Amino acid sequence: MHRAYRERPSVFAQLARQDGAVALATRFLCLTAALSGKVHHARQSEIDLEKQIWIIPAERIKSEREHRVPLTASALNVLRRMEILHCPPSADGLIFSGGKIRSPLAQ
Repeated sequence: MHRAYRERPSVFAQLARQDGAVALATRFLCLTAALSGKVHHARQSEIDLEKQIWIIPAERIKSEREHRVPLTASALNVLRRMEILHCPPSADGLIFSGGKIRSPLAQ
């Protein structure tokens, strides 16, 4: 078994103990198996809490087809932690916004 694969539980446990936006975005990325760019540009309007699904619109997908990502209880908890940490979505709805106004976390 590859060493990095064996270390994943430990790394994920470390992330779970951190409350920063970067750690939470990384946890969300792992829990949804989404590409980092999709997570960095995720918007509040794409999240359907009632149906527990993240709907990425076609214009943000290379195949130009809407993509639906089921949200586990853990993924929903990450979104709640962002709210609890007083990290509300930016003016343009980015969930994991960066330090610059209207920019995603990674930029």
